[in-house]
Amino acid sequence: VVDFGIRVSVALNGKPGTDQSALASIVQAKMSVNGASVEHLFAAPLADHSAIITLCRLILEASILYLYLMQEVDKEEWDCRYLCIRLHDTVGRIKFMRGFKEEHEYPDLRRGRDEIVKVLTPHPGLRPPLSLKGRREI
Repeated sequence: VVDFGIRVSVALNGKPGTDQSALASIVQAKMSVNGASVEHLFAAPLADHSAIITLCRLILEASILYLYLMQEVDKEEWDCRYLCIRLHDTVGRIKFMRGFKEEHEYPDLRRGRDEIVKVLTPHPGLRPPLSLKGRREI
């Protein structure tokens, strides 16, 4: 789906997509799948309201991320945003792994998180009000 979206973008615009547009295409595909799931649940004889509400919330959150990804920003700002997205993803994976494994069984994730924080903390795109100092250990 994403590859097809990128090919359509190249055909329509004459230029290849960016990392931003590639991530936004993935988010857009996620919104489409969740929307189709909502339609399917509404068509069921007995509507599962809690599932529909959950999927609608996922669509809303994904649409906010989509707008964030598609906003035109300079390279420095995009690099910072991408690092923040990677940090968020890595921390989420660490939290998930805690339920299944001992801490010593996923050192690569913790090391990856630490490397991202090391690059992100002095990043010029990280504005003064936002800081990773005093962050809670995850």
